[in-house]
Amino acid sequence: MATNKQPTVSVVVITYNQEKYIRKSLEGILSQKTDFEYELIIGEDCSTDRTRDICVQYSQEFPEKIRLLLHQQNIGMHQNAIQTLRSARGKYIAFCEGDDFWTDPNKLQMQYDFLENNLSFTGVHTKVDYVDKDGRKIGTGDMMPADSDIIDFNYLLQRNVIHTCSFMFRKSVLDETVYSIMGAVLNQDYTLFLAVALNGNIYYFRNTTAAYRKGVGVTATWIFSNIRKQHLMIFSLFEKHYNLKKYRAALYAAKQFQYYHVFSASNKETRLLRCRYFCLLLWYFFLSLLYKPAIKVYKISFTDIVMLAYKARPKLKKWLKLLFGNMPSSDKN
Repeated sequence: MATNKQPTVSVVVITYNQEKYIRKSLEGILSQKTDFEYELIIGEDCSTDRTRDICVQYSQEFPEKIRLLLHQQNIGMHQNAIQTLRSARGKYIAFCEGDDFWTDPNKLQMQYDFLENNLSFTGVHTKVDYVDKDGRKIGTGDMMPADSDIIDFNYLLQRNVIHTCSFMFRKSVLDETVYSIMGAVLNQDYTLFLAVALNGNIYYFRNTTAAYRKGVGVTATWIFSNIRKQHLMIFSLFEKHYNLKKYRAALYAAKQFQYYHVFSASNKETRLLRCRYFCLLLWYFFLSLLYKPAIKVYKISFTDIVMLAYKARPKLKKWLKLLFGNMPSSDKN
């Protein structure tokens, strides 16, 4: 049974069938050195392996720190995340999913101190290490621009540079609208990041505080083009619920980028859908020319689009060849 003291920070862990990793995740959280109270909330989604037993064992060992949400049947990752988030009591919320882990015992204190002293910021994140399924380092997760430690909603619309296991934010940004959007999409993390950025800037610490495990979990099976479609759905839901007029330049640029990649990966889609994707790509390309964002993260030219179309349809190639002559191949990422 957890302490009745009001925690300043809630650490949210969602887990399902992660018996190989959950101990490492919990140990990294419980090793945090802070001068404030924090709680660890574990949403355990009726695992079929020993994950639940391990979580119960830790809750018995640290009853003053851990609150267990034990679902009696599997409710799925997304509902598990929302229910666990809703139960958080802290002023700030941090994440560490059951297959990731923290490596810096001062992570929470550092992020708490920053948010307490910088009221215009609503979130903070850090660099992470990439590790494989056995915990061996295979890279570094540092996607931030080299010339800035601050991102805003305009930037985040165009590029997600945040790793969930490194993130802390103000709980006050959560409301029923945010939960509603999170419940309607697969990419809940990105939805939450955007909601936080819509209320203030997000700061980046360039030191490493966590490890993100690559190649495991549900997200490892997601198809690249489906992620792009999810981003477009998230944009539409934000437009529906919030007034984004002052962000339209960045929004148009973001949609152009997403449709570029959706169309480029649409070989197995129907002709009608492919035509729709291409028309929308052109539409947002021209809107991006009219409404230029202060910072355009990805630059896609009209030549890039023509080349993409040139590669896409054999019949179209003949007409483009007549118009433009032989065209070089494009390896646009």
